Amino acid sequence: EQDWAGASCQMWHPELQSDGTYVIRSCLDPSYVVDLKGASEDYKAPIHIFKENGTAAQRWHLTTYVINSCTISASDHNTVTVKASGATVRSDNRTAYLFAVEPYEHSIKGKSPIASASMASDLTFKAGLNKNSSSSLLQKKFYVGVKYCNIYRIVSNPFYITNPEAAATNAAAFPRSARGTKKGLKLSISDEDIEAGKNLHISSVCLDIILDNFLDGSGYKYTYEGKTYSFSTEINRYKQQIRKYNNAGILVSANFYLLSENYPDLMQPEARNGSRRKDAITVAFNTRDGGRKRVEALFACIAEAFTTDGCMIANWVFGNEVNEYIGYYYSGPISYSRFHESLAEGYRMFNACVKSRWKNARCYLSLDHNWNVSWPVADSYMGMDLVKDFNLDLARQGRVHWDMAMHPYPSPEQDCRFWNRVFTIENSGASQQITMLNARYFASYIKNTYGSGTHIIMSETGLSSVYQGHNYE
Repeated sequence: EQDWAGASCQMWHPELQSDGTYVIRSCLDPSYVVDLKGASEDYKAPIHIFKENGTAAQRWHLTTYVINSCTISASDHNTVTVKASGATVRSDNRTAYLFAVEPYEHSIKGKSPIASASMASDLTFKAGLNKNSSSSLLQKKFYVGVKYCNIYRIVSNPFYITNPEAAATNAAAFPRSARGTKKGLKLSISDEDIEAGKNLHISSVCLDIILDNFLDGSGYKYTYEGKTYSFSTEINRYKQQIRKYNNAGILVSANFYLLSENYPDLMQPEARNGSRRKDAITVAFNTRDGGRKRVEALFACIAEAFTTDGCMIANWVFGNEVNEYIGYYYSGPISYSRFHESLAEGYRMFNACVKSRWKNARCYLSLDHNWNVSWPVADSYMGMDLVKDFNLDLARQGRVHWDMAMHPYPSPEQDCRFWNRVFTIENSGASQQITMLNARYFASYIKNTYGSGTHIIMSETGLSSVYQGHNYE
């Protein structure tokens, strides 16, 4: 570190560019500029000085405002109110503007403001949500901007709507099982499984819903944000079968995921040609380019299909064991920091689609049982750290509510004697894995750390006879 000495090597000149960003030049040698090292997109990535090369890694926003809230009116389901505070900034007309951009955009060049306010330390903007129209703000990212030298430039952090449930006109109560037991199974939508569930007097069922099944076809039309998308009529078959579970008083939960073989436009761009793609079972949803719109449309479509007309999925689980970053949420060869940011982006998109259709739906993040251990065999991040960083990523740009789906398999997984302790299984943060032995600790930790209103379900577990045979199982 060097104390301030007033030398030219410590002085910088921000130079406004035509897109509203700045190049920050060294006063000692203007050919050197502030640069994001390695063009990293990681949160808190290091910066240094580098020879000017005209890349995005050398373009900066100088911000003086912080957006503190962005909410939809619960009374009219349409008015969006954005509040920001900070220091006033030089502008052409003493006016601050609100901009809405796609989540994968980082510039307001070519955009028109959607609201304005007189420049002040505290700003309030109002705009219409216009849900499902071509001008919908539901999934948009918001910035405060000003006009300076006749150029719009960003002067705030990015922020999202935090209460998408306020957009929902469907306010049906969360359903309760009519079966009178805690018994649940993981089944399919086949008639045989439905009858088995009824005969076994289960109270709940968890379905695996492979979204690829809804993409193979064109007979089911759905209009999303002014554009009509074509999906498979398989959606109708699922509605029919889910309704049978509902009619039997069985609560329905579902895991939603995308397989890795087809539809590359719906997966994260980095995953499309990643070297480990062949090892992936399911992939991360696209949040990074224009293919995202079809993902949004699909989520919105099934959210409407499976929450109305006597067809009700109560618990919506985003992905499956997403901390298994190769097998179950493959995002390509990206850093851990970029991974948890991508996970937060994907969950935010999913949550907004579902809860804006049904106010009382519950949306969950799914983890495997590796809690305080990073297991190379499974290419798994530590669940405890991932949840913390996922939550921080959401909070930085507007926290939305999330719930937790746990998978407390035995340790080791293939040994049905769940009372064994191959890994460290404790009722504390020192526990390496979450099993039936310390499931109560896990539930308490999640509620105490992330809010008592966090719902926790056990959406999957199982017993295997690999080690000790059928007698123990």
